[in-house]
Amino acid sequence: MSEGDLRGVGLSQRKAEYVRALALEFSGGAFEGIDEMPDDLLRAKLVAIRGVGDWTVDMYLLFSAHRKDIFPIGDLSVCKGVRHFLKVGDKMEKTAILQAAERWRPYRSLAAWYMYRLAGSSKG
Repeated sequence: MSEGDLRGVGLSQRKAEYVRALALEFSGGAFEGIDEMPDDLLRAKLVAIRGVGDWTVDMYLLFSAHRKDIFPIGDLSVCKGVRHFLKVGDKMEKTAILQAAERWRPYRSLAAWYMYRLAGSSKG
């Protein structure tokens, strides 16, 4: 698919460039054995691609690869859920949230899912 085709389905020029770069990496074999790659190696390979950041990698690892110990600290809903769960209001910084999430290791993905649900059910 060309960048023009991607633009035709509603992607911005920049997003179309990112999608093509990602597709080229995958089609070039850079991700052979992706299902067996350790999380940290896969993360490093993905963020090296222009347009792919930690949040994108977290979403992939959590929802597509179904990895068990992913905690997407860059996701506002997860942080909101943790703050609500711990009853700290908006006072808790991301470093403290990560520290609190350590208690859920090695199943932080499950905890993140619950934090999403909690954030969606809480007001404010």
